[in-house]
Amino acid sequence: MDRTQIDAEQVVARYLAGRLPATESDAFERYVSEHPEICNELEQTLKFREGLARLRERGELDALLQEPRPRRWLPYAAAAALAFVALGGVLWVQQRSSAPAVLFLSPGDLASHHPGAQVILGSYVLARTRGSGGITDVRLPSRAGTIELRILPSDATPDARYRITLERLDGRPDGVRKAQLDAGSIAPDGYVTVYVDSERLTQGDYEISLIPVSPRGATGNADRFVIRVQ
Repeated sequence: MDRTQIDAEQVVARYLAGRLPATESDAFERYVSEHPEICNELEQTLKFREGLARLRERGELDALLQEPRPRRWLPYAAAAALAFVALGGVLWVQQRSSAPAVLFLSPGDLASHHPGAQVILGSYVLARTRGSGGITDVRLPSRAGTIELRILPSDATPDARYRITLERLDGRPDGVRKAQLDAGSIAPDGYVTVYVDSERLTQGDYEISLIPVSPRGATGNADRFVIRVQ
């Protein structure tokens, strides 16, 4: 695969939409790993798509498109800035490993990368409790889907944002090694929720870290949990 083929066959758009066959996806990911500059194109496309999706979810997109042209760039700029924050962790994983993303902010985000995987097949709460053994058993689904992890911060700070990392503990070569996602602030229910692509996990132990980040960028003490995928 070369750049001419990528442009002519709209490989980037088809890859992001999950419409590339497995062999072409593998070839494209190899090309990206050898040409890091293409990550900028992926990043810009993802920012734009996410910004439009956020505007559509809020019911603002139709009204925006009907406004006079000079005013349109303001909401788009805001949406792009929001998308940059929301997608920071996903793009960090892609740029470091050129591998498919693992952690997502919503089932819809996951479905944009992996069509058909937006169904939540399991939901688990990670919270520090007295007398807990510290390991949460997670059943690996038999089909593609989403695993929901609802994480309760031990020291909730209203103005903090949270970074989530997932890292394999047992050293096995199969499955994801490490992933990271900027998960935003605490939801009204008091949890920070993240969604995992079940097809990227294999049996074994993983550590989930919830790291608070202050508005000034300083990180606090992380809450750490172990999930045992089986």
